[in-house]
Amino acid sequence: MTPISLLYVDALLGRPFHLFGERILSKHINRSIVDHNTVGSSLKINRRLALSSIACVLVPYGSSLSLGADSDAAVLSGMATDASNDRFVRVKSVLELKGTIQFKPSKESLETASTATSIESKTTLEFEEAIRLQRDSLNRFAVQLYSQAESVNDVQKYLTTIKLREECRTVVKLIDSQSRSPNCLDNPLTASERDLVQGPVSTIFLDVLLPNASSQIGDQWRIKGEPLARLLNLAKVASGAIKVTLVATDKKSGQLEFSGDVDGEVHDVKTTIHIEGKATFDRSQGLISWVAVTLQEKRQVGDMEPGFDITARVRILRESIDGLSQEINLTQLEKQAQEDRASELTRVHSKLGAYQFVADRGWTLYTDSGVDASLRWIQKNYTFAQCTITNLTDTASGEQLSIAGYQDDIQRSMGKQLGQMLEANERNTNMGLRMMRVTSIGTLNQVPMQWIHILVSNDSGRHLSMVFSMTAASADRFGSQDLQIADTIEFTLRELPKSIREPSKEAGEITPETASLVNSPTAKK
Repeated sequence: MTPISLLYVDALLGRPFHLFGERILSKHINRSIVDHNTVGSSLKINRRLALSSIACVLVPYGSSLSLGADSDAAVLSGMATDASNDRFVRVKSVLELKGTIQFKPSKESLETASTATSIESKTTLEFEEAIRLQRDSLNRFAVQLYSQAESVNDVQKYLTTIKLREECRTVVKLIDSQSRSPNCLDNPLTASERDLVQGPVSTIFLDVLLPNASSQIGDQWRIKGEPLARLLNLAKVASGAIKVTLVATDKKSGQLEFSGDVDGEVHDVKTTIHIEGKATFDRSQGLISWVAVTLQEKRQVGDMEPGFDITARVRILRESIDGLSQEINLTQLEKQAQEDRASELTRVHSKLGAYQFVADRGWTLYTDSGVDASLRWIQKNYTFAQCTITNLTDTASGEQLSIAGYQDDIQRSMGKQLGQMLEANERNTNMGLRMMRVTSIGTLNQVPMQWIHILVSNDSGRHLSMVFSMTAASADRFGSQDLQIADTIEFTLRELPKSIREPSKEAGEITPETASLVNSPTAKK
């Protein structure tokens, strides 16, 4: 098994922190607000009403929690217009978590158990949120304007801080049957940024905690299925539910308590969550204004993300506002979000390696020492391809390797594994760098393989090598993933710092990552 260095943890754990961080937050909240099946007398606060623009709603004072006999009709008719369909709130959330994360051992070291690493994390978010509902549907569109988005993580006493970039402070979330991921239009988020703003509990779906009819103190109802999945930012809920109880009410608010156990999935990986929380429904604002949740989650180790066993505590404050501080056309942004491909992409930034690029969201960065980096392309929790990126020694300014010389280097490094070179070409990338690309086939441990070698360079003598490896059976599925990456490669420093120079692996050497390809299901087809 490849040892997990601090650099590895730094590169990879930005995601798990937020993954736990934000996703845990979402989960706490989401789990509390998902599916409403009334168990006692009803509580007429209608989730949709609570999230719709309800400035005019006043809840009568008494021992029950209700929005009035005509609230349903008012909400449904109001939702037909944009004015009543949009809800504006200011949100602050704090997530604190502690536990362990587990990394999957390489396929070549099956006898080695997963490695557990201790972590502590604190995530703070402050943002304005505009939510647009769709009538009779859980589909929603939201715009979030962040003034603060930061996570401080401690992995075995190694501290890292992750912040949302200034140019990505406006985040859109188009939530329907096809998409649930946050997106910065025209500027793909990094995996860490995406997890940072996603969270374990979705503020967009807090209203699912509310009942659909008038309720008395002591009445209970359950949240399960798709509403619960939306609340907790889960791909799906396989079983379990959250039970919500109305414990107190007065002329200003209603107090809710909720708890439950949920079995669900995230990125095709199973997870189990126990939730306990409290919430306050503000009558004058017509929304859930405060939530506090404790979440205990155990997630299996997957190919795309580590597993974890954590306890998280999240607090959320919300207040209604008249509108966003920036002038934004929600209708126009919603249309852009439906057409924008940035939600399907992720930005990968190697600070140590001094480069960045945009790739399909299936790519996950596993290791990054600055000299070498390893990525895997994962679909349905299976690794279909791997990419090794190597910073080569700088050459003299203006000095370039010929395509013929590059092919000779590939042949020497691949040795007997190389069967045949299918094509070789060179051109400039979309970012203006010189690119040479060679496609070849061969065998690795008697498994038919395909490799794509790419070398990008600039006029200052900087060279970056990329080797994409996949089984021959995965080549069609892989498509042109390599060109998406190569065409968007940017050097953040024209010359590579000499302090990170180290020997790197030969392109044809069997690594833990290529070993996982040989042992993948597609390799046996």
